[in-house]
Amino acid sequence: MERDIKKLMQNNGKISGKIVVRIFKDEYMRWILNSKWIVIIILLVLMRELVICPMLAAAEDIDQIINLVEPAIAIGNSGVILLLLPLFYLILTSDFPHVSSNLYYLLPRAGRMNWVLGELLFQFTSVGTYLLLLILSSCVQVFCDAYLINGWSIVTTNYDSLRKGQGVVVYMNNLIPGQLYNQMPPFQAFALTYGLLLLYLLLWGAVILLASLYAKKKLMLWVEIALIAVGTAFAALRSPLMWLFPSGHTIVWLHYQIYYRQYVFPIWGSILFFFGCLIIVNGLIYRRAKDVPLDILWEEKTE
Repeated sequence: MERDIKKLMQNNGKISGKIVVRIFKDEYMRWILNSKWIVIIILLVLMRELVICPMLAAAEDIDQIINLVEPAIAIGNSGVILLLLPLFYLILTSDFPHVSSNLYYLLPRAGRMNWVLGELLFQFTSVGTYLLLLILSSCVQVFCDAYLINGWSIVTTNYDSLRKGQGVVVYMNNLIPGQLYNQMPPFQAFALTYGLLLLYLLLWGAVILLASLYAKKKLMLWVEIALIAVGTAFAALRSPLMWLFPSGHTIVWLHYQIYYRQYVFPIWGSILFFFGCLIIVNGLIYRRAKDVPLDILWEEKTE
């Protein structure tokens, strides 16, 4: 990588798209080949046991099929899973940004801003890859017993009432509440769910990158874990304090009352919350990256 960058970059201090992409590719390939991916099996098993299997069992119980995107929507709106999703992402990316013994050679030639932009591109792509893996995993497991149209299944909307007073396999309202399926069609719910998740994980990644520029990454990882846990707890309790934390803004159905178009908190407000936080954090990253000392980065050495 260093030889390629030396050829690409002749003018220090200038932003080069080729160098940004080269730094991103190096980080992304190192991340994809990371042995920590083994932990994702735990998350996939929990997703299957807590969401997918119960939904399939409920569908079989009333001899119906589900919408292909409903398990993915349920996963993205589950309090337990939403506690785990960012934690597993932080585990997978805890070694990034990757700082190795070639730092003193790389940064003067690539330029600090090119390095930071490459890291930001890596974060966006890694979050997208992570979420895509979860979506595909949920869809593949129900593909043979599902349909794909923009309408909720009878399993989601009517299972609890059809089996009321009888033995139920699962309470579907706990997986996809009425506050969600009464407010919007499934395709919109899917887009909002994973759009907010994308912004949610990008925010945590950007905070970690900012902390790395001050050699405080390890400390910030623990701070983020605490914020995720507290925010998720407030969301589970339906406390108004949940809107002070990113976790509360990520769960789509919490934004609505049971009545159609009655908001608890407007969804556009949560989108603005995430964009505002990302603009502030990325602005701080830009300001710090211009003159961050090499010795500070060296304190975050990963190999």
